[in-house]
Amino acid sequence: MSNDAEALREQYGHWSDHPDHPFTGWQRETAEGNTRLGYWEWIAAQSSEEDALVSVETLTREDANRVLGLGDQFLEDWALDAVQNDSRDPDYEEQSAKWKTLRPLFAAAPDLLKALRTIATLRLHPEHPLSKSSVETARIALEAIAGIQ
Repeated sequence: MSNDAEALREQYGHWSDHPDHPFTGWQRETAEGNTRLGYWEWIAAQSSEEDALVSVETLTREDANRVLGLGDQFLEDWALDAVQNDSRDPDYEEQSAKWKTLRPLFAAAPDLLKALRTIATLRLHPEHPLSKSSVETARIALEAIAGIQ
């Protein structure tokens, strides 16, 4: 990352702002305790994160698990804060219950996407035997989501 930061520093100049990431954004992140990186190192890290962004076209189970882990960590930190203050936060309890309900759906997103693509592909090929029954196609897709082949 330091090589990337140095290249950025040389490209834009030590005292300049990056056009996509103004200095004020770095100042805010630093003030909020979200980074201890220098400005150009922070820019290099931002660029690395943007390069690694997931799209609908590239979503994998690992991507979904990584994002879900962020939600899990957020709730764990929230719970620790509530315990340290010797009280339970009713908002935490409500949001935690919602997360437990929604998390499995989010975890299934990559498989659901694959199943929906299968359905779409089959519907584009009316000669395919499975395309004759959308109910049958949906059943097959749901079985694929559940891991039943």
